[in-house]
Amino acid sequence: MSAPQDYHTDAILGAVLETTDDMICAVDAQDYRILAFNSGLARHIRATLGKEVRVGSRPEEILSAENAAIWRGYYRRAIDQGPFSVTHPGLIQGQTLWLSFNRLIKDGRCFGASSFAHDITPFEQAVEAAKAAEDRFAKVFRHNPFPLLVTTADRGIVLAANQVLADLVGRERSDVIGRTSTEIGLWESPSERARLLEAMKTRGRLAGFPTRYRRADGELLHGLLSCEAINLDGVDCFLVSLADVTPLRTAEQALRASELRYRALFENAPEAIVLIDADTGQHVDANANAARYVGVDQAALLAAGSVPARLVSQPEKPSPTRTLREHLAHAANGETLVFEWVHTSSGGKPVNCEVRMSPFPDPTRRLVRASIIDIEDRKRAEREAAQLRAQLEQTQRLDSLGTLASGIAPDFN
Repeated sequence: MSAPQDYHTDAILGAVLETTDDMICAVDAQDYRILAFNSGLARHIRATLGKEVRVGSRPEEILSAENAAIWRGYYRRAIDQGPFSVTHPGLIQGQTLWLSFNRLIKDGRCFGASSFAHDITPFEQAVEAAKAAEDRFAKVFRHNPFPLLVTTADRGIVLAANQVLADLVGRERSDVIGRTSTEIGLWESPSERARLLEAMKTRGRLAGFPTRYRRADGELLHGLLSCEAINLDGVDCFLVSLADVTPLRTAEQALRASELRYRALFENAPEAIVLIDADTGQHVDANANAARYVGVDQAALLAAGSVPARLVSQPEKPSPTRTLREHLAHAANGETLVFEWVHTSSGGKPVNCEVRMSPFPDPTRRLVRASIIDIEDRKRAEREAAQLRAQLEQTQRLDSLGTLASGIAPDFN
């Protein structure tokens, strides 16, 4: 496309040179006096050095002797050898410049040299900031208290691993980096990584993903894995964090086993057992014998909330509920109580029982364990024994009277 007729090509090029912030200059081939310059050069020199640039100025009149010598060397190199480019910091105070030099030719003769300077200080600063950020990230990665590793997404080659990860799996970092997680035998089985990849494909990222991994000595441990997809220099990678939860899982298994043992003892105990909240008076658990003792099914007993009246009734006492709460309060405070009680059976018959109360450990509530034993047979045996003793005493008294009568009869005769 040709330039509009009312604009000359030289004028257009001159406008372009004057509107750029880059510094453009032409110097004489003999003494390097300035032949021409653009306003970009004038602005930069004025802003950084506080000097004015003029046609005919020499480098020594603008720059320090050291920098002036550097510029002269660059111009001489361009005149003698032809065009070249170079990056140089500090030629103008506080700036890093990208410099391009070339010969000026007219009628086949080199009469000078041109220079083109672009301020790349912001770019250099951005590079330095990125390098500093990368260094900070590397330090955070290396010194992170959590086990970390970076692997390629396709094959799982370990690109980086911190020392915590190496210690966790019982290996040297040099033994881990450059090998796949399958090659170092990290997972419980080869299918484990496939399961992780499928989860990543479905969810996009993982947090607290349960897995099992293997140490160098063959020990299998429980872990929680977190994984984030990242891109490093165009390579799809995974940033993986692995937390060892083996002690927690071991404690959980021990707790479950303890709970199962307790539940078996609780449910198969020969006596009726209830757990009572000492503050609310409600029972929170009961075994099957307790339900049979009260005369309702187990679900109904637990749904009833407070202890059923026929379980706590004691007709001969005016305020049985208050007395029971007093017992609960003492037991909740650490005492072990054993006392006799009377409750009403489902048929309305008073039944003697023995209650044993003791505190039951719970981190959130004050619970009391109450075991109830039907002692009606024992009471009946005690009553029968008392009757037998009374009959025996009566017989003994009659025998004594008979002996006494037989002894005094001759006297009367």
